[in-house]
Amino acid sequence: MSELLAACLAFPTVIYSLLLSVVLIYWTFVILGALDINMLEVDADGLLDGAGEGISGALDGAGHGVEAVGSAGEGLDGALDCVGHGVEGVGHGLGGMGHGLEGAGHVAGEGASEAAGKVAGEALAEAGGGAITSMVAALKLRRVPATVVISFTVLFAWTLSLTGMDLLGGFASVIPGGLWLLGAGIGLGALIVALPLTSLAITPLSRFFATHGARGRHELVGHTCVVSTGRVDARFGQAYCRMGHDELLIPVRCNPPNALSKGREALIIDYDEARQAFVVEPVDA
Repeated sequence: MSELLAACLAFPTVIYSLLLSVVLIYWTFVILGALDINMLEVDADGLLDGAGEGISGALDGAGHGVEAVGSAGEGLDGALDCVGHGVEGVGHGLGGMGHGLEGAGHVAGEGASEAAGKVAGEALAEAGGGAITSMVAALKLRRVPATVVISFTVLFAWTLSLTGMDLLGGFASVIPGGLWLLGAGIGLGALIVALPLTSLAITPLSRFFATHGARGRHELVGHTCVVSTGRVDARFGQAYCRMGHDELLIPVRCNPPNALSKGREALIIDYDEARQAFVVEPVDA
């Protein structure tokens, strides 16, 4: 057990161990919130009062100590001020010369460095953002929420890092740079390999997070419906319309005199925004 703990706290696995701890705490709170568990109810006021008194006492003791140190420091500050004024005089003379050189250097250097830095930074940011976007799209990591992707990625990276250091840690003595260089390579490789593994793991979960857009009213235009009321006129009427596996009860209207009654089939020809109803006409008219 002690060996496992030491391996978890060794570089680079310790990085993923900390991230995995955060992930576990997050999902613990998610589960507790979903189950609405009240087992952790305690006397919060009593705990806070006791903690507050202890902290207050500690701060008072620390304050007295700081005051004593401050009193001793005042004498030292006086001596240092005297020395400092002399040094400051010499510094002003040198500063005058330095400002002239600095001004010339700034004029020549700022323009070139700023332009070069801006161009290089924009190029790197664009390349990095494009690479990340392409990788996410290729692995289809957007099929589930980001919290699920991060959780699986951290879990796989932690496992791969722990296993890699256990198998390859013995080569640290023969590699230039030793354990740190080997650990950095294994840590980065674990993250890279964890991404495709995460893509495979979330594939069966993606169907649980699929989003379905709501049907628009105009999608019903052109479909038939079955009247469910005794009559349909310009002010009254309802009908059932089947869309796939769903059967919708919709308000319908028909302006001219018609023979539509309960059980008759009608064709939806339009949607009237003013009346908030579908305009229909008899199919067998």
